[in-house]
Amino acid sequence: MRTDPDPVPPHKTAAEAMMAKTTKQDVLFPVGHTSFLTNEAEHLRLEKQLFSIKDDFLYACITYGEGLEDKPFSGFTRTKGLGYAFLAFFAQRAFGVHRFPFFPDRNACDSLTDRQRKTVIDCVQMLSAERVNAICNELIDIHQHALNLLQEKGVDEVHLTRKIRDGGDCPVSGENYAQTIMTLKKAAQVMGLDTIQLEMDVLNSWGDDTGYSFFPILLRQSIPAKDVLYFSNMIANRDAPVGGHRMAVEQAEWVVLNRSPTGVMACAIDDIVFDESLYEQSKTWSRHQYARFLENHTPFAFRNAHRIDERYASRTLGWRLTRAGRLKYLFAALSPFGCLRD
Repeated sequence: MRTDPDPVPPHKTAAEAMMAKTTKQDVLFPVGHTSFLTNEAEHLRLEKQLFSIKDDFLYACITYGEGLEDKPFSGFTRTKGLGYAFLAFFAQRAFGVHRFPFFPDRNACDSLTDRQRKTVIDCVQMLSAERVNAICNELIDIHQHALNLLQEKGVDEVHLTRKIRDGGDCPVSGENYAQTIMTLKKAAQVMGLDTIQLEMDVLNSWGDDTGYSFFPILLRQSIPAKDVLYFSNMIANRDAPVGGHRMAVEQAEWVVLNRSPTGVMACAIDDIVFDESLYEQSKTWSRHQYARFLENHTPFAFRNAHRIDERYASRTLGWRLTRAGRLKYLFAALSPFGCLRD
């Protein structure tokens, strides 16, 4: 007896539609060998496409650091740590991005370990005013190179996605960024709103592939080309073989500049997708409760030296894993790969 295939879950259909419309840098700017070009022509094409970062400190901030004798910290492509914090500082200085008082980048408000404090002191002591200016000028050159490449392809807007993990205690923390996004979307749907507001950092990593598929929330944004700082297929690796290429930045990564003085951006609720079969709200809310949540919620996180008020979803009124969700996270915990990075 013939049986009909199981219907595709709505969130998967929506996610596949989003991914189909992303701006693929591997299509526009391939770094692998293209069969229709000779080796010499391929080398010239890559030479024109790739930007070789001159300053060691800036190279360390952006990349994996391959080819450096000394790596003071991990670059942004690995984690939002000290390398990211310095890179965000250079970007703000280079592009005139100024946050209002009490709305600094979230990363800049983290407490530092003694070892990190020593690294910061060592770094700032070697960063003279002249070198800082030179780094900022090179960052402007990197941005212009990205813009030139996109303009040559007739691209004035890129369509990108970002995966967000329900992090913390893995599986579910009742008070985190992911929980807040899920609650905001649900509240907006109930109240008939088209968009919600989210806080984001000065620099944010977006993607154009299906990486981090285990992260439960998918965001989509259409971003003006002028806000693309750089992307992975345009950054040269200093340790790459002669005439070849190896990724200096995580594959399919786009780093985007957030110019908002508050860090707040609007996001259409249709551009937020998550698997509701894995999550359910801890309590059933009334329309009045959703309205009250939206009224009380603010993306404006006031900070002074520490994360004093993140304005995230309430732990007692958050989301929890369904049975299917608990099984999925259990399998992930038993996986040799463990939890993925934030």
